Amino acid sequence: RAAEGLWPDAVVVGVDYENNWAGRERDYTPPDPVDPTFAGEGADRFYRVLRDEILPHLDATLPVDPARRIVVGHSNGAVFAWYTTFRHEGDGAPLFAGAVAADAGIGQGLFTYERLHAERSDTLPVRLYASHALYNGASQEVTFEGLVTRLADRAFPDLALQTERLDTDHGGSVVPSYEAGLAFTLAELP
Repeated sequence: RAAEGLWPDAVVVGVDYENNWAGRERDYTPPDPVDPTFAGEGADRFYRVLRDEILPHLDATLPVDPARRIVVGHSNGAVFAWYTTFRHEGDGAPLFAGAVAADAGIGQGLFTYERLHAERSDTLPVRLYASHALYNGASQEVTFEGLVTRLADRAFPDLALQTERLDTDHGGSVVPSYEAGLAFTLAELP
């Protein structure tokens, strides 16, 4: 898309794992029970490593703009994208200005993180695209709709939220979600 002039040039970073499944499962999954201090393992720890080690290294070595960072994820990676959105503390820029959450398995933990965020801040300056594959069953539709409705009811003045229900299954949601999500998140970033 950058070569076509549709999107800006980008630096794409993926964290690699010796054992792909085990590492991603560990890092993308929020602690259960939720640790309101964010000092737990799993997604809490991975977020801290991104914030304190990986992103500062990238900022110091590559021509990147921290105000244009976007986190993109599918499945558990999408759970992590939702999680990073709710980690914003309300004082300054969020770690990621945009998030693409493609067909996350939304559980009680994300509702808790959203509530914790709303209790500590009345701002959520993020461009968030979230999709849901319709062929994943009613329980996933209910949790997706519930979280999206809760965010809409909060009416965060600086949250840009776009949601999409895709007529496909879990695996079929990746490409259309990433294309639509990146187009949305890149549309108005500085």
